[in-house]
Amino acid sequence: MTGAIQYRPTLEELEAELRRIRRRNARWTWVKILLLLVATAFVGGSYMTTTYCTLMRVSGNSMGNTLQVGDVVVFEKSTQAVRGDIVAFERDGVLLLKRVIAIPGDQISIALDGTVYLNGVVINEEYLSDSVSDGGDVAYPLTVPDGKVFVIGDNRGESIDSRDNIVGLVSLDEIIGTAGARVWPVERLSGL
Repeated sequence: MTGAIQYRPTLEELEAELRRIRRRNARWTWVKILLLLVATAFVGGSYMTTTYCTLMRVSGNSMGNTLQVGDVVVFEKSTQAVRGDIVAFERDGVLLLKRVIAIPGDQISIALDGTVYLNGVVINEEYLSDSVSDGGDVAYPLTVPDGKVFVIGDNRGESIDSRDNIVGLVSLDEIIGTAGARVWPVERLSGL
């Protein structure tokens, strides 16, 4: 039987190639973020839109301690969201940033002490800046319908969100993007 000898890379060679690809992709992501930051500085607006991502300057306290007033965050354009994502959407012409707590099909309840139950289990929310015992004006338990998400700000005392009918459930179509990284101020640069 004749034929070419097939080369099979070793596990170490495959891991090295994977690391090289990850480094290249990470470098390209940070280059795009840097270019967007520079462009935003020249534009001077509170947010700038491109095909793939949006830079937004935080202007409220509803997401503190996670996001502070003046932080600049890169949002990847998407109408998809998973639990824990920070999403941007508009409500009555105002841009809002909130954390996704429940997705379609989830059942959510908020106890009198502010504890959040997702599908009957207490969720761990280490990102909270305070504990507020306000469930809003929504009737619990609430099952999130298809095409919607339930969002709450990390600073529960300052946030108007899905707990209140003013904001209510957010349609996936309304989501402008999901937070990827804080790029300003430089000393707080981090992934989200």
